[in-house]
Formats: sequence, structure tokens, C-alpha cells
Amino acid sequence: MSETYLTFDFGTNEDAAQQARHKLDGWKQAFRLDKKLLFKFERGDAPAPEPAEAAPAKGPAKDKEKSQKVEKPAATSGTVKLLVRLYFFGHEKLS
Repeated sequence: MSETYLTFDFGTNEDAAQQARHKLDGWKQAFRLDKKLLFKFERGDAPAPEPAEAAPAKGPAKDKEKSQKVEKPAATSGTVKLLVRLYFFGHEKLS
């Protein structure tokens, strides 16, 4: 069995990375490449957002409710890399 590794660096372009993921998922389903095509995204560290002004706390129950409702913003400034592994037998050919 031979393995081929491909590495793609998308920089900060999240849209291109999502298009690549969508395309790989389509190929995986269309050509039945379940364990022969594996991929992993690595997102680099984005700079930490600046803390917002803290509101005065009225009690511990209020803090827990607020912390559960707050959603974390998506990291858009980090770098995105894609690692693809192709795993085929020697007699199989890629076209």
C-alpha cells in the first residue's frame, strides 16, 4: 500500500478552505473513497480578541446564565492548512 500526503495552505481565506472541504466530501462520496481519502484541517492561532467591558455582577446565578448565552466569535484571522492523505494499493491507479 502506498500513501501520498498533500498539504495545502489557505492562509486566512476561510471561504477557500470550506470550498475545498466541500469538494473533498463530494469526491469521497461519489467515488466511495471512505478510508482511502482522509483529510484534516489545522487552524492556526488567531490573536485573542480584546476583552469587552465587564458589567457589574448581581449574583453568581446571573454570571452563569450570561456565560452560557455568550457565543464565541469565529476566528477569521488565523491561518488554515489542509492535510490530505491518499491511501491506495499498488495496483490501483489514480486518473
